[in-house]
Amino acid sequence: MVYFFETIFIGLFGKSTTDTFVPFIRHDAKNALVSLEFELNSQIIKIKRVFEMDDNTDCSVNIGSSVHINNKLHADGNIQTNNAIYSLINMDEELYNNWIYIRKNESNEVRRKIINDLVWSNEINEEGHKINIDVINLHLNKIFSMVNPGDTNHYLELDTDYNLLLYEKDVASDKLKPLSNADRVIFNTMLRCALLELLSTDAHWTLSSSALPPLIVDGAFMYLPKNRIEEFVKLIDIIKNSGSDQVMVVSSGDSSDILLNDPADLVLDVVMDPMTLLSQVFYQ
Repeated sequence: MVYFFETIFIGLFGKSTTDTFVPFIRHDAKNALVSLEFELNSQIIKIKRVFEMDDNTDCSVNIGSSVHINNKLHADGNIQTNNAIYSLINMDEELYNNWIYIRKNESNEVRRKIINDLVWSNEINEEGHKINIDVINLHLNKIFSMVNPGDTNHYLELDTDYNLLLYEKDVASDKLKPLSNADRVIFNTMLRCALLELLSTDAHWTLSSSALPPLIVDGAFMYLPKNRIEEFVKLIDIIKNSGSDQVMVVSSGDSSDILLNDPADLVLDVVMDPMTLLSQVFYQ
């Protein structure tokens, strides 16, 4: 499934998520074609990217691109195609890559870029920056209380350096609590919920929540024990109610991940043949 999502990224932006010219053409081939077709705003979008292996560098190079909308040529050439994609989905490859993948070890820099690109429509001074962080924290703790309604002893904070911190309320002073891997996944998802709520309730931000692409949680990054799955399911419902109507969870199929099947609208099994390396998709 990782390669499936990587292929979507390559089709959209003409390069890998990790590097512009990572070799992804099969070793016995000289060329590769990535073709995407999807519906967006009641229009059928078709994107084609052609890649060639550079013998001197062993890199995959995008040598041709095009976009068709409702079977009519909309953009031809790499630059024109890239500009058309940015316009259609309202974001570039960096914001797309940062936003859709919810990771355990999300860096402060990634959070900063997501928030700046999504909700800071203009350059703001230090006071305005703090006010906006405070607004995000209001939404963040609203989400926290919805997911953990009986927990009145803790609160979350996104600080001005974009750290996500969990505090335990104490009579004398608030105590910072260490985060587990499960906490990091849950809180990074909560931050996206908070941003979606913010974008869906205030029209003056740069983007609306409905303009954002689906969120993807890769099973390799989930680290969720059974007792935390319920929290994650609640977050998926909040995300869907805030305007982002698709959340994809990539599961390895172990006992804890399978608990996600019950609330899922659609469950797919992807099975790869170890001899041919070809995959088949089965609907449950």
